[in-house]
Amino acid sequence: MMTRIDDASATSAVPVASAGCVCGGEIHSLKEICLFISEYSAWLLGCGATCIRLERNVMRMAEALGCGVVMTILPRHIHLSVCLPDKSDSYTYITATRTLPISFDINTRLSELSWALADGKINFEEAKVQFDSIIRTPPADKNLVLLLASLANASFCRLFTGDWAAVAVVFLSTLAGYYLKQVLCEHKVDLRLVF
Repeated sequence: MMTRIDDASATSAVPVASAGCVCGGEIHSLKEICLFISEYSAWLLGCGATCIRLERNVMRMAEALGCGVVMTILPRHIHLSVCLPDKSDSYTYITATRTLPISFDINTRLSELSWALADGKINFEEAKVQFDSIIRTPPADKNLVLLLASLANASFCRLFTGDWAAVAVVFLSTLAGYYLKQVLCEHKVDLRLVF
């Protein structure tokens, strides 16, 4: 539900509790905002963001949308409540975190989305379109990630005065360990056991 507000005098004529939150001259329902932020949170946490980053991004977006937010982050769920600034109305939703490979690309793009909304570069409708585009980003090639992770660990070994034999051992150990992690994740083994 979205209503357009054309001038400042129109905002005072609309009762706050029934109107929703105002962003960029448009009123959006608490339900619509809550569902969007819940989905955003589930994806951000699922792709590897820390809880601190998640809280900051969500608070930034809620402030830009003109509403308050209270969030509880659990290992498998996010409990989110969005309320009007005067606390006269609220909407609560519980969503499951997304189970997906860690993706710093998606993580970064979702954080940039929160800043774009907060800085007024995009409105709420544009944020939803960009979010849909971001979550459809194909994952990185798993073989390339395997190779690069192994090379990175081997490089750290050499950087910290490891000899070439140690570098080779670290490279092969990382290659074997990370490959095993990928196989276990593909077979939906519990992540706690995988790590």
